[in-house]
Amino acid sequence: MRLTGTGAGVLATSVVLGGGAVSLASPALGVVTVATLLAMASAVLLVASAPRLVASLDVEATLVRRGDHLTARLRLPPARPLLRLAVELDTPDFGPAVEAEAVGPPRDSGTPWTFRLRATRHGTVSLGPPVLTQTDPFGLCRRRTSVGSACRLLVGPATVDLARMPVYSRPAAFASGRGTTADSGETDTLRAYELGDDIRLIHWPNSARTGEILVRRHITPQAREFVVLHDTASISYASEEDFEAAVDFSASLVAAATARDIAVRLATTTGEASRSWSEGDRCTAYDLALAFAAVQLRGPGAHEARGEPLPLGRHVRTGLVRAAACTVVTGEPVPALLDALRESALPGRLTLVCLGPRRPDEAVVRWAQERGAVVVDAADARGAAAQWSAWSGARR
Repeated sequence: MRLTGTGAGVLATSVVLGGGAVSLASPALGVVTVATLLAMASAVLLVASAPRLVASLDVEATLVRRGDHLTARLRLPPARPLLRLAVELDTPDFGPAVEAEAVGPPRDSGTPWTFRLRATRHGTVSLGPPVLTQTDPFGLCRRRTSVGSACRLLVGPATVDLARMPVYSRPAAFASGRGTTADSGETDTLRAYELGDDIRLIHWPNSARTGEILVRRHITPQAREFVVLHDTASISYASEEDFEAAVDFSASLVAAATARDIAVRLATTTGEASRSWSEGDRCTAYDLALAFAAVQLRGPGAHEARGEPLPLGRHVRTGLVRAAACTVVTGEPVPALLDALRESALPGRLTLVCLGPRRPDEAVVRWAQERGAVVVDAADARGAAAQWSAWSGARR
């Protein structure tokens, strides 16, 4: 509870009048001073003893995609009779992740105050709680109180459509044959070498006999997993918008894989617990939003200051060893990440997706040539999706 500007002025005036009444021995000034102080005391007591009101915040949805709009309504308690406190509903605090635009009457106690909201970041967002300001009839004193409770909003990534997925990530490419067993890890068939294949899989005797480079294909069930490795290091992104674009594309990969019955694992470079979906699992919008809520920007680690490779974490390495392919989604990859991706434990089929305003530099191009990886670069998720679909279609 605090005095308003008017209340502070009245209090200062009463102090001056009181000093004048004492120094001039003026009864009239003394009466005015007492009357002013009584008015101030009445205002303070009225506001302090006023019952606390409750306003409700209603949101039309609790799950939205980043960039989508939704409506929120704040309802004020009904008006009181004579000598009631003036009640004003403050603009709610929706946080930095939500843009809010008032489209309804801000001070009408009979009509809800309507807001048009737009989430700019993915994750869990807290809306509110509403704050009411109660003021005495003279406008001398006010009290601001949080009323009701905050609403939780789950904001999912803004996924884009991927028309194709590479043939290597399809379960059919790993169908067993020739009487082999899933546990044996024996060669299933031979096929022509494709850009990005691990050279260790080349079958040299048959390649020499046929004159065409052939690679072995195994039937180990664990090799069916498609890994999406998301870079969450803040140093890799020029802005938060670039990071959000990368999250949108990573989520699009997961959604496209699960829609095609492809086993997929989501992991991060800074070691958050990974999430996986088996063949046939369905990934709903809620599952996708919940899985990516933990994928947030992380500060640079000590390894970057020492110039060491990025430590991917044991559970990430384990998943990568079993993977048929890995797609790394980043902004502008730092040397620590590229050094980590040079390790032989990563799968042969490796794709690097760079989302940002600048093209990948020469270090990234050299790394891709050494690693036999494919680089997809675009300014946003839609541009990356177009390149991805064109590249995937060329592999069929």
